[in-house]
Amino acid sequence: MKQRLGQRSWKPYEAYDTDDESTPSVPVRPQERTTEDALRILDLPDNFTIGLDMMTMTTTSSLQGFCQIPPGAHFLWVQQPGVPFRSGYWFVTKYRRRKFRIKKWDKFNEVLADATPDEKNAVDGRRHEKLAPYALDEPMSSRSRSTRPAVPDHSLAPTDSLQLLWSRDPTSLWVTLTDNIVPASLSRVTSQPLGRDFHVDSTTDHRQNPPSEAGASTTADRSSQFNFVWADSMPGTQIHNGYLGRLWPGTDEPNETQMREMLSDLQFTFLTGTLLSNLACLEQWWNLVLNVVLKCWALAERQTEFVSDMVTILHAQLYFTEVCLQGDSTLCSDGGSGSGKGKSKTEAGPNPDRALYQVKIGYKEKLKNALESYRREMENHVRRRGGHEFAEARKRFEGLECFLFGLGWDFRSLGSVRDREGDGEDSSSEDEDGEEGVDWNSEDDDDEPVIVELDEEGREVGLVSFND
Repeated sequence: MKQRLGQRSWKPYEAYDTDDESTPSVPVRPQERTTEDALRILDLPDNFTIGLDMMTMTTTSSLQGFCQIPPGAHFLWVQQPGVPFRSGYWFVTKYRRRKFRIKKWDKFNEVLADATPDEKNAVDGRRHEKLAPYALDEPMSSRSRSTRPAVPDHSLAPTDSLQLLWSRDPTSLWVTLTDNIVPASLSRVTSQPLGRDFHVDSTTDHRQNPPSEAGASTTADRSSQFNFVWADSMPGTQIHNGYLGRLWPGTDEPNETQMREMLSDLQFTFLTGTLLSNLACLEQWWNLVLNVVLKCWALAERQTEFVSDMVTILHAQLYFTEVCLQGDSTLCSDGGSGSGKGKSKTEAGPNPDRALYQVKIGYKEKLKNALESYRREMENHVRRRGGHEFAEARKRFEGLECFLFGLGWDFRSLGSVRDREGDGEDSSSEDEDGEEGVDWNSEDDDDEPVIVELDEEGREVGLVSFND
């Protein structure tokens, strides 16, 4: 959403921490304490696209950064005109601690980079007129800003509408999309040390070796690869009858830390993948959604909060993709309705022109089938065995189902038809490569090769000829 520069009185930047975690914080008097951080980018040319969380702007000489950044996880990225490559940083602001981050545009390598100590010292911290106020909500300037850190609210709104509270304003939505992303998880997934911000770009790849075998890699090699906590190719990983059998070898059930890491990766891969068009993250997001989130439904018996949170995060991500992104996966300038240019009026379901659905042909249909199977399996399990433990997860899924119903996906009617068929198996209409509606077992043999007898002139024996 486009933001205009605003004028607000606030404390000089000398009261802020420096960008280096190893430097002692500058003492701040209690009456000057605030939760708001600031960020400045040096040497950034005009006409670049710059994004911070759900804000996007075009750079000018009067825009050099952001101020009044609240506590939480944030994502900064820039893009050159006419170039698909994007470079960015993840960083986490802390409650009741002011910090002044200084980045620069490295024109030689064409990436965002940390400013040198000399460049940081040359910045006048009292000049803030070229910093745009962080404002996901409109109009933020007319509201009093809370000094408490935002907390995600996953409950249903107390109205007749099923619209969730987190979907009613951009700030709540962003918190729901990032509430499990913390410095420790960012350090682990990016293989970059704690105490700094975490650089990523469109070309950062997925580390091919398991973490235990990656010790031989150099730091430079590791910093250009993601280290995700879960992969379906890991030995010992299995999901059977809706339960997560082993998240890591030797672990029968994930503990609290492991579950939070899984949720963090689900959020990190989605936002880094969609906002940077990073293929490794997009592929890993689909890996998690299709092989974990929508398969371990029965785990709600023992890990209700974990399963419910996965459904809520998926709901928020699909909502963000549909409502807040344009077809090229940039943020809508007006917060937008998300009407995709690639979706026909008669096509049901989410917009196919989003980068999320273009990773591989058929992934959109895979998602539909997985959601339908999730609903059917959970309902069958509850009918057979009962269980109030599923109540919260079912409520969260109903919210997701209502949202997708508004886009044209009705899992109730499709599920009832398949239940009446009584096969109890996944009746996906696609093959392993995701191609939709192709019946590779068709009995129509008209196009198959056959052996025929030819005469001396090379014609098939038995054909009617009007020349004889």
